[in-house]
Amino acid sequence: MRGGFLPPAILIAALGVALAFIPLRRALIAAGVMAIVALGTWWIGPPARWIEPIFVGCWLSVIATAALVHRPLDLPSASFLAAAANAGLWAGAVIAVAGKASDLAIALPCVLLLVVGRPIVVRGWGIGVKVLASWLTAVAILATMVSLTPTPGYKPDHME
Repeated sequence: MRGGFLPPAILIAALGVALAFIPLRRALIAAGVMAIVALGTWWIGPPARWIEPIFVGCWLSVIATAALVHRPLDLPSASFLAAAANAGLWAGAVIAVAGKASDLAIALPCVLLLVVGRPIVVRGWGIGVKVLASWLTAVAILATMVSLTPTPGYKPDHME
């Protein structure tokens, strides 16, 4: 789960799942904000020495973004715009330090889960979308723990 398109794709998918719970017009605006911020962050490119904090920030953002599905009606609309900007920031940063431009082209369309999830939520079957958000949260927790805990094979140890 280091580099490439997968961490940003999971983050952007979590955003798409969360956006399925708000009106489509607002969701599309938030998706546009995410894409612009992701492209801008990738283009500016943070320093490569920030790779560890960037990965932890990405995975923590997956958790926070996926959590939006649990109380979407209690949140102001601006919170979804903030979540979109946050997702774009971390996705662009991960690809800038540990990926290539084509990874951004693969990850950005994951926000289209909102198009699939929105009709499901409107029909009253939002629990299925929440299950997907929970799965994304579990993946993010595991990835965060692996990056924070010295695990053989992931970080240098005393034997190397």
